[in-house]
Amino acid sequence: TNTRAKLLSWRQTFWILPLAWLPQPVAFVITAGSRRSISFPSRSATCMSSHRFADIGANLLDERFTKGSYRGKQRHDPDFDDVLQRAADMGMKHMILTAGTLKESREAIEKVREIRTTNDTGCEVYCTVGVHPTRCTEFDESESSAEAHLSSLVELAKDGASDGVVAAVGEMGLDYDR
Repeated sequence: TNTRAKLLSWRQTFWILPLAWLPQPVAFVITAGSRRSISFPSRSATCMSSHRFADIGANLLDERFTKGSYRGKQRHDPDFDDVLQRAADMGMKHMILTAGTLKESREAIEKVREIRTTNDTGCEVYCTVGVHPTRCTEFDESESSAEAHLSSLVELAKDGASDGVVAAVGEMGLDYDR
């Protein structure tokens, strides 16, 4: 019908949505039948390195980066260090790795401490300690009580904050949209 024809013509439209807040021209390009892509006009890394960025929610603890695996299957070598280097090359000066469970929080602290002894990228790395709202069932599933689980998080945050590794508490809260 007429509504369907309008929908089809809309879906075939070429969309460019500018992201003006970035230091270089960038656009999301969406075309019919394709996935979103981001296009960057060519610029040298030296031009970009004059800009300083801070990533406050880097999800680099995912196995895609730390192990090179996707959904349990090995796909490539771990590339965490390469991703960190590329970010630094493009002007990333500070990065906060986000943790979503008690276990990830421990891993994040270990990873940041490791990075600080080996990192020469110029990007300072920190982490968070917390439990993501979608994973808060770990409080019920914990071998200890919910209070003891929370105490473990607090102690971990204090330990990481003592040497400047932990920059924030999070993720945490309630998420009613999932």
